Amino acid sequence: MSTSTDSQGHHSDSQEDSGSSDGSFAARKQVSFSLLVGFLLFACFAYRDLIRVRLHHGAAAELENWFFVSDETSPAVVVGMSAWLLYRRWGPLSQLTPAGSWVSVLAGGVLSALGVGVAGWAYYTLSPDFLAPSLSLVGLGVAALVWGAPGARLVTLPALFLLFAIELPGPFLNEMAFRLQTWTAHYTGFLLYLFDMPAVVSGDQIFRKSATFMVIENCSGLRSIETLSMLTLLMVDLFERRRLHAILLLLCAPPVAFVLNGFRVLLLIVNPHSDVASIHNLQGIAMLLGGLGLLYGVDLFLSRVLNAAPRGEVSPEPGVALRNSGPGEGWRYGVAAAVFLMVATISWGVPSYRQPIGPLISLSRQIPQVMGSWEAADLEVDEVFMGTLSFRERLFRRYREVDGMPVDLFAALGNHSAGMRGPLSPKTALPGSGWVVERSESVPIGDGGIRAEMRVTRSVAQRRLLYHWVSGYQGALREALSAGLRLERTPWARQRDSLTLRVGTLLETTGEASLAESRERLERFLAELLPHLQGLERRMERKKFSRFIQKRKTVSHQPPAS
Repeated sequence: MSTSTDSQGHHSDSQEDSGSSDGSFAARKQVSFSLLVGFLLFACFAYRDLIRVRLHHGAAAELENWFFVSDETSPAVVVGMSAWLLYRRWGPLSQLTPAGSWVSVLAGGVLSALGVGVAGWAYYTLSPDFLAPSLSLVGLGVAALVWGAPGARLVTLPALFLLFAIELPGPFLNEMAFRLQTWTAHYTGFLLYLFDMPAVVSGDQIFRKSATFMVIENCSGLRSIETLSMLTLLMVDLFERRRLHAILLLLCAPPVAFVLNGFRVLLLIVNPHSDVASIHNLQGIAMLLGGLGLLYGVDLFLSRVLNAAPRGEVSPEPGVALRNSGPGEGWRYGVAAAVFLMVATISWGVPSYRQPIGPLISLSRQIPQVMGSWEAADLEVDEVFMGTLSFRERLFRRYREVDGMPVDLFAALGNHSAGMRGPLSPKTALPGSGWVVERSESVPIGDGGIRAEMRVTRSVAQRRLLYHWVSGYQGALREALSAGLRLERTPWARQRDSLTLRVGTLLETTGEASLAESRERLERFLAELLPHLQGLERRMERKKFSRFIQKRKTVSHQPPAS
């Protein structure tokens, strides 16, 4: 009888202890949820310039910008997707208690400090997309500060996902966009051939009997590849796929996006109403949904082949605190709040850099319309082909000798600080849309050490010989780093603008004699042009001194612009 009583009494005590533990865990979960919501609201305020949605051109145009424009990164959309990934990890996060060693605290402090520094750089260089890596670093840092290494591991994927909001460096973006334009045109031409619709493809143009179509930047598929890759990453996380399965599925996303983008261009060609914005956007969205459907099929196939179960979330047991060998809860929450406060303060307190304006250089004045026996007439630049390349000034002329064959001159002063696209693009080395390069080699120009690319190009109707070079070009790697780090919007920008030049003339036949005749014609023209270019180069070099003086005056005597 007494044994039974003791047993019941012990059982009753165990139930009371369990209820107390469950109540303690529920209370801690409530506090953790409140703090997480508070941090998210604080982050939304501190990074408001990253998530701000601007509808300047109407809903249909903005929808196209978000999902199809090659140089648009849709930061608000990326942040929303990242927030969804974070929400999916709320369960494991709610089971963590503020704990961790001094090592995790130090690592969190370093990451948070880097994030605050990147935020300052974003506001200094007027680069709101750079707030994405700042938020990524701050998110990882705060997680490490509050929850230690387990918390940092849980928020790693949402933090890394934010990097999709960063704009690609202009030279790399321009190169990839134009290559994809050309590949898409040839692929679409192949699809037309399969459907028994005759077409001729040249460069980025598709020629049909009824009309000529150009694959523009927005139809290159670059943005579709990025968008479908993001959606695939969300699908991988939703289905909790393991590492090899996830990698294979993500590797399938770019080719699937490219293949479907070719069908999208095919529909734009055969559908007479494709120029309507709403229809154009619906076709693009339908292709994205079709891509997701195909990738879902690939996912099912991989599941059968790999025979792998979902990974599941690894999290600590409810109510079990991690070992805390660092500071206490209040101190951790205080530091985390201070990090977001510093970012919010930076958004108000850091002035953006005002680039000094050097002396204006007019290409039309430095390169006259009459040079010796050559006289010029202005030509129209193909704005659609050039896209969003940024130049301070462009000059496109056709020079002609008396009773002679004409020579075309394209000259452009680069504007490297105006936008991420910049002026460096393979497009400037071609006469226009629909041209391809048959052969290319490096040749010297004049006696000034200039080397140009000599290119034999052709279109459907004719062939041309071109000399192309960029004065002030710093090399592919340095140009990409300068654009990627936004150095062109700082005092460490290049000392002079780049100058892109292209001269070209007609090739009458395919023989070597015609090539030699055209080369001799270009060299006669360059003999007249180079003295004017040397004067232009001297003026651009003097710009280095005037920029330095003006920068010193700006810093010494004028307050910084907010």
